[in-house]
Amino acid sequence: MLCDSYIAIKNAMNFSLPSLIRFTACLRTTLLGLAACGGIVLHAQDTNAATAATSAPAGSLVSNGDFSLATQDPTWPDSWGKAAGITWEAEGGKHFLRLTAQAPDKLLMAYREINIPAGVKNITISIRYRTSGIATGAQNWMDARAIFHFLDADRKPVKPDPKLLDFSKNAADWTVTSEQSAIPDGATKLVLMPSLFKVAAGTLDLAEITVTPTP
Repeated sequence: MLCDSYIAIKNAMNFSLPSLIRFTACLRTTLLGLAACGGIVLHAQDTNAATAATSAPAGSLVSNGDFSLATQDPTWPDSWGKAAGITWEAEGGKHFLRLTAQAPDKLLMAYREINIPAGVKNITISIRYRTSGIATGAQNWMDARAIFHFLDADRKPVKPDPKLLDFSKNAADWTVTSEQSAIPDGATKLVLMPSLFKVAAGTLDLAEITVTPTP
């Protein structure tokens, strides 16, 4: 099943807009078990409730959303997966993740899953970011963006997903973008995928990601 999903993704690499829908549907399955096909694991989940409670900003469901804690590996922020092209940087005493395009037409993302507490009906997703040298890919929607998916307790997709967030190509300074979303019935997890989506070149810096319950 995993390798079938991986092949489906490879076949979808000549993206048309409808292909994007098919691509994101099978992307989650492949990333969750990429090691089964001989790859590396790119994802991280909030599995330590105590860590989540102490490292998430007040009200946010994202532990270590500002990338400041590195208690398990001094060279990498807690709760965030590693991947080629992603580095942990510091500037002015603050940490951030940097995604740097490694080659044209390749997808690079900082994948993360968070738990949605029972009773939460609405959320606001906010990302503080900046970009440099972003050159769009073969299609004008191949750019810097964040994609989101809801999952149920059995890790099956739950629709509708939150709207994606487009990152400005000209955000030389730190910029905040936000999106509100209702939690669909049955959703227990939210998948966060800030990405360089098949760009020709460029970098995306992530300073903070928050997911805040709202009335």
